[in-house]
Amino acid sequence: MFTSELFSTIVLVASFVTHQVAANWDPATGHLRDFKPTAEWIAAHQPKRTTKAIQVAECAANTRLSFPDVQLFTWFSVDHNCDAYHGCPYGTCFAYTVFPQPDEFEVDFTNSHSFFWHNTGGVPGTGTNPIANPQTGGFGYESSLDGVYHDGKADVSTEQVGHDNNYPSFHPESLPKWPQEARDKYASLAVSTVPTQPKCGKPNEPNKDPGSVPGAFGNYKPRPASDYQAPIGYVPGPNDKTPPANNTTKPAPGGNNTQPYVPIRNSTHHGSSPKPKHHGHQGKGHDTTTPAPHGRCEAFCECTGGCNSADEACHSTCQAKHPSCSPPVCQKPITSPVSMTKRHARRSSQH
Repeated sequence: MFTSELFSTIVLVASFVTHQVAANWDPATGHLRDFKPTAEWIAAHQPKRTTKAIQVAECAANTRLSFPDVQLFTWFSVDHNCDAYHGCPYGTCFAYTVFPQPDEFEVDFTNSHSFFWHNTGGVPGTGTNPIANPQTGGFGYESSLDGVYHDGKADVSTEQVGHDNNYPSFHPESLPKWPQEARDKYASLAVSTVPTQPKCGKPNEPNKDPGSVPGAFGNYKPRPASDYQAPIGYVPGPNDKTPPANNTTKPAPGGNNTQPYVPIRNSTHHGSSPKPKHHGHQGKGHDTTTPAPHGRCEAFCECTGGCNSADEACHSTCQAKHPSCSPPVCQKPITSPVSMTKRHARRSSQH
C-alpha cells in the first residue's frame, strides 16, 4: 500500500539527491543552536539562495553559493512535519552573503538554527551530526569535487575548507567579525552539555529522531527530549506546556532588558527587501551589511543612561549585556532604527 509516510520518504530521498550537486563541502566555522535572526534583520536582507527539504547537517556542512558570491551565514528553519525521518531535522536553508551582529538574534527553540563561515561569529563548530543517509540514518558525506553522497567514513581529501578565500574580490580581513566577548556570551547562554544533533520535535514534544538502523555507519542513537534544554533566556510560547528547567529572564547578548525576550515560533514568513541598506564594508561577492554602530547600541545607551555616573556596577552590568558596544557610541545622537518594510511572504521559488 502506498502510504503518505512512504511518499514523504521518497520526496526526502529525491530532494537529497537533487541538492547534492549544488554545494561545496566547506563546513561552518560557527553556529548558534535554537537561534534565528530577528524579524527586522530577515526583513532587511534577502537570501542569495533558498534550499528546501534538506537536512540541518547539509545546511551546516556545505556552502551553497558560487563565485563571485561568498557564503557568510545561513539560518535553518525546521519543518516539524519531517521530524520522524532519518537524518532529521529537515527544513529550509537560507544562504546569505551577509551575517547578523550579536544583538540581531532571538531564541527559536527547536525551530531554527544558525551557521557562520569564515569565523565571522557564533560558537565554534557546526553543531550537528554528519550528513545522514535518509533511508538508513547512517553517517556519510558529500564530496566537493563531484557533489556525490557517500556512506561511511568521510574522505577529507575532498573537503574544501575556506575554498572561497581565493576569490579575487573577497577580503575576509575586512569583515566585521564578532568580538570574542560576544561569542563567549552566547556560549554562556547554552547548557554545559548538549547533544551533538539538534532535536527533532517541537519544544513540548519528545525527540522523534529515529536514529540509524542497526549496522549503519555511525551507529547513531538519539538522545531523549529531556537532554535538550532551551538557551537561557527562552520564554515558552503558548503551546509549550512544559517550561525548560533552566528558564530564566536573562536577556540575550545585546538585548534590551526592558523588553520581553520572546522567541518567534513556527514562522511562516521569511521576509526580505530587494535592496538591503549598507553600513559596513562592501565588495563584490560579499556583502557585510551591519547596522550603524550607534543604532545597534541604542539599548546599551538606554541602559547606561539610567545609571548614576559613579555607579560602576550599573555600568558594568550594561556592558555585560551589550559586549559589542562601548560608552563612546552614546556620545552621538541616538537615531531610531531605520523603519523596516513589512515582512514579505516566503519566497516561493527555489534556486
